[in-house]
Amino acid sequence: MLKYVREDEEAVLKMPQNLSAYIRLSGTPFVIAREQSHNNLDFDATDAALKEEGLFMPSPAIFMPYRNQVIKAAIGDVRLCDGTGKMLTKEEAKDVAKPLTAHCQAWLYAIFADQQGKTLITYNRIKNKDTIEEVTEALQLERNITDGSLVDLVFNEQGMPVRKSREKEYHIYYNIYFCFPLDGSVAGFSAVTDGACLSCGGGRRVSDSALGVFACAAGA
Repeated sequence: MLKYVREDEEAVLKMPQNLSAYIRLSGTPFVIAREQSHNNLDFDATDAALKEEGLFMPSPAIFMPYRNQVIKAAIGDVRLCDGTGKMLTKEEAKDVAKPLTAHCQAWLYAIFADQQGKTLITYNRIKNKDTIEEVTEALQLERNITDGSLVDLVFNEQGMPVRKSREKEYHIYYNIYFCFPLDGSVAGFSAVTDGACLSCGGGRRVSDSALGVFACAAGA
């Protein structure tokens, strides 16, 4: 039984009927949807809808390593497996990569708050083989990273970038833009043909027909 543990509750995660529409998160029993869903809902409504369905919203700590894995698979460096355990070809991996590199706008589960001179982050992470846990802790962010800067695709355990990009221009496989958190803001990821961004400064009341989530679930 896979579960999601928050500060005040514990929920059992459900297994989707169509596991082929999901990709297995490497080394875990959890899966993430190939395509975004639950569009046109704000952050809290999206979180509530996923909870009702036995799913959950990935944090940057879960989503950014997954996106890196998909990018590597699209150029043939690693292999992906779908939710059924089927190993995908390089061409199939390229299809999985398309919405993550050019056509997405998705919520990520991270909430930021300023408290006593520190920025706190509340996010979910994989605790062990059967548990997703929500934690609140001090944000870990390198001082040399500036708002709106390009960062390399290397992230810490919170899903935050660890260094500025070594490349001066955006490249689909090398870097992304990063936007700083604000007091009360939430995280999201977006990608278009000429850029991608991990934003931590979004408003949780925003909704848009193009804004959704890459839902996560229990795998087989």
